[in-house]
Amino acid sequence: MNPTLVGTPVSDGIAIARAVWITSSARQESSKTIPPEEVEKELARWEKTCREVTEHLQKQRNFAEKTSAEILEIYLEMLDDPEWNTEVCRQIQTCRKSVPAAISEVLRPWILEMESLEDDYARQRAEDLRALENLLQEILSSAAPMETIPQNEPFIAVGEEIPPVFLIGKRNSHLRGILSQRGGTTSHTAILAQTLGIPAVMGCDGLFGKVRTGDLLLLDGSEGKIWLHPDSSLQEMYRKRLVRKKMPDISTPPLPVAYQGRRISLKINAADLSAVEAVRQYQADGVGLFRSEFLFMSETPDEETQFLFYRQLLENVPGPVFIRTLDVGGDKPIPGISLPPETNPFLGMRGCRLYPLHFSLIFQQLRALLRASMNGNLRILFPMIISPDEVTFLRQLIFQVQESLEAESLPFQKNVPVGLMIETPAAVMMASELAAQVDFFNLGTNDLTQYTLAVDRNHPDVGKLYNPRHPAVLRMIERTLQAASEASIEVCLCGELAGEPEMVKILLEMGLNEWSVTPSKIPLIRETLRKYV
Repeated sequence: MNPTLVGTPVSDGIAIARAVWITSSARQESSKTIPPEEVEKELARWEKTCREVTEHLQKQRNFAEKTSAEILEIYLEMLDDPEWNTEVCRQIQTCRKSVPAAISEVLRPWILEMESLEDDYARQRAEDLRALENLLQEILSSAAPMETIPQNEPFIAVGEEIPPVFLIGKRNSHLRGILSQRGGTTSHTAILAQTLGIPAVMGCDGLFGKVRTGDLLLLDGSEGKIWLHPDSSLQEMYRKRLVRKKMPDISTPPLPVAYQGRRISLKINAADLSAVEAVRQYQADGVGLFRSEFLFMSETPDEETQFLFYRQLLENVPGPVFIRTLDVGGDKPIPGISLPPETNPFLGMRGCRLYPLHFSLIFQQLRALLRASMNGNLRILFPMIISPDEVTFLRQLIFQVQESLEAESLPFQKNVPVGLMIETPAAVMMASELAAQVDFFNLGTNDLTQYTLAVDRNHPDVGKLYNPRHPAVLRMIERTLQAASEASIEVCLCGELAGEPEMVKILLEMGLNEWSVTPSKIPLIRETLRKYV
């Protein structure tokens, strides 16, 4: 039975449940203008609305887990932004707009501008503005809650776009999956879905008119496939897969794992301090990839803030922590770095290419990292490397940072291991030369697949060609492992391919010893590894 619809897989897992369309019941007032005598009343109404939405978000934030709380904090910062607050008041006072109309007048141009940008990350931020607008309009219209969901039965949320706020607090509800026409892998909804372990498929064209509330859906968040009214045999096949994924017991201490005399290591990918609990809960061997750029998403932290954060992380994680230095550009812009518009940002200024232009930013981060190295097992990981010259520059940069710390009598570990992300064909072809300069490699198969196959995985037309199991990608991995073996350095695989149990035996035979995966995938990969050792 072929899938009815195909979209972008953004959160792994399988869901079989009835569809529920999530739509905003907010209604904008028909009158766009108000008489002069009502201006003061509308200004007071706007102030009251902001206060109510702020209180609502703060209450949710206080009881939310870390990732959810951080996203709610972004909404609170938007509400507190004096620029847009002033502009809404101007629309009410000068243009005599009603509050709902003024909100739309101010937010709509920003949303449209973000959606028009080539940068995928910027387009996804438009989702946040739309979600905030919906919240404000709901309060203003005194409408019923934005969703009408079943109280005692599982469901899959379906909509043009599922706002992030909808997911917060849904960990123990009957929400089984997410299916939307808009959205992508960098959206806050996608990040939350992954954090909460909710299967999700986004960017799925053709939802309108095909899927209705009450329709039975089978959603495969790993493959981006959706079946409408799946037959009993297909449901049974996927239910068996679901049971197999739930079988591993994380309460049992992991046994030492070895393959042909090689010790096998299983670590987690992380982006915040939840890594501390995840490593302990899943009894992982450490953090194989820590994405430090998430610290910079809402504001640029100073050196002391970074130092305290890294110190807390390193102090509490048993085992090594591989912290990737600031990796922005491409699909990950941040407030502290202004990037000029690029026709193809994935081939432009990103990763280490930005460091010479924003020297103080990376210098500050390296100072914070080296200072924190006294408190744990730090590994420094540099992204987007294509030549030995770039490694020479980075080694010199580390030396300068060490000199600056010594001049201030600040303690640090002098021989912190330094490694590179292997995520371009150029890095693979230069792997032997690069291996001679560093202590380890991390294989980033997400970008390596994209660059090897010349495929934008989020593109609606060519995304289906994205395949990390493509023979060309596998040969890239094998070549990297061979070069690392000859140089006697380790390689950790930290892309999505590392979380695929079907690839475990192939990767073992290639010579891979270290996996780093989403925490929830640890039990399954551990059980799969045990089959071959």
